[in-house]
Amino acid sequence: MENVVGDRVLIAVQAVNISRLSTHPVPTVPGTLIVVAGAGPKDSNGAGKSSFIASITALLGDEQWRFASGAKAVSELLFNAELASGAGGRQWASADHGYIVGVFAPPGMNGFPSADQPQGPVAGSPEGGAAAVAAAPSLLEQEEPDHAEGGELFEVPDTSGGALTVWLRVNQEAPHLEIRWRDGVHLAASPSEAERVARADEIWASLPRSAGKRDVVARDLTRALYGDRVRCVSFLSTSVRSKVATNLLSQPLNEISPERVFEAIAALTGLDAELEQEREARRDEHAKRVHAAQAADRLAEFEAESKALLGTFDRRDQARVRLAEALRCWRGRQARKLADAAAKDEALSADLARHRAAGAAAAEAAALVKAEIATLREDTLDRQVAQARKELAALQARAAKLDADRAVTENSADELRGRIPALEESRRFADGRDVPAAERELREVRLRLNEALKALGVADQEARSAQAALDDAEGGPAAAQLNALAAAGVGATGLLDALTSPSRPATPPTRRGCAGGRTSTR
Repeated sequence: MENVVGDRVLIAVQAVNISRLSTHPVPTVPGTLIVVAGAGPKDSNGAGKSSFIASITALLGDEQWRFASGAKAVSELLFNAELASGAGGRQWASADHGYIVGVFAPPGMNGFPSADQPQGPVAGSPEGGAAAVAAAPSLLEQEEPDHAEGGELFEVPDTSGGALTVWLRVNQEAPHLEIRWRDGVHLAASPSEAERVARADEIWASLPRSAGKRDVVARDLTRALYGDRVRCVSFLSTSVRSKVATNLLSQPLNEISPERVFEAIAALTGLDAELEQEREARRDEHAKRVHAAQAADRLAEFEAESKALLGTFDRRDQARVRLAEALRCWRGRQARKLADAAAKDEALSADLARHRAAGAAAAEAAALVKAEIATLREDTLDRQVAQARKELAALQARAAKLDADRAVTENSADELRGRIPALEESRRFADGRDVPAAERELREVRLRLNEALKALGVADQEARSAQAALDDAEGGPAAAQLNALAAAGVGATGLLDALTSPSRPATPPTRRGCAGGRTSTR
């Protein structure tokens, strides 16, 4: 709610617990010059003139009270026992709250509307400075039982646009100012000062709260009562309001700078609070714009970093996919090589077993041949020679095969040796198996390689044994002598070879061994 007073003018003021002022209602005449005078304890000082004027300026919303800051200075208007001690006020306690009551009526209303009953004489007592109060007979009346309960001095019709009573409660503690109002005239009326003070508390409690569940406080006083109008301009250079800023009434205009004139006009019209709010709003807006710019910069930086990170994440995901594919291919290749090596190892093992069996058979055959040579007869020699030749051809073929197998085995061994460094390097970079498993597999491969080398050595030994057996079969025990004679260009043959049977054609001159190891030349 705003501008509840509207066009009404102030026609009466009542102060309760305000300085040393009496609680009697004081009528005012709008549009006239009102001179406030009074007598204090010794002279005119201390009569309460400035306090009376200050209470009216607070009621009319003078911005010099700094309502936007809570109007703490208004609490200095309350009755103070220490300041009043010089006037016999020691028997009273300082007031913690008081009231400034104003009655507003439409312009042109002279006094209060009278009721049907006759008006009595002025009700009041001379204590509290009655000399400063000029009470009109039309303002006050004697207490009537019908009106005492309601607290109204006069029966005022509650019509739209009629009288309005505004109550300002001044507190020593925050909130320092509370405002309530009600249509009609509602003043504290009782025969004595104490009763009027108690009656003021009762009337305040009966008034409705001005802002729903709470009361209007100082910062909303001018807006709620007078809207955007300026109802009062004052200058009080007293202890009642000691901290008063320089305004247009305090000194000549030629002594005020243009900037100060503007500030005074702003304070006069109540715009200083709005200007301060505007400055605060502009500072807040500037801070918010700076913050927004910084936020935009941070956002751009964050988006750039996010874009770079997202690109990095995409490349990393692609690298992971490619790495997984490469590992899969690498494991497949290694598995393929391992399978091929295992198959080749099995084939070599089978060949080695066959070679061993063949070597054993050749050894047995050589032993049998030696035994047979020792017991040879002339009639069985040819058959044995033929059989020996056949066995020689078989042994030669087997020896050739063994030579070929040895060459293949050596090639395989060289290939396996050449693969060891690469496998060692692969083992360090391989992710498919752990180090113990790879080392175990490497040891197994090396064991198989050693076994293959051993088999190769055995095969070489067997080949050499077979060659020796072949040489023995061809030349007999005198093979060395025959070889030496052949190297010297002397034709020689074994004695038994030289003895030919009548039914057998003579053999061509060759070197042959015999059981006795004897040789002959021709």
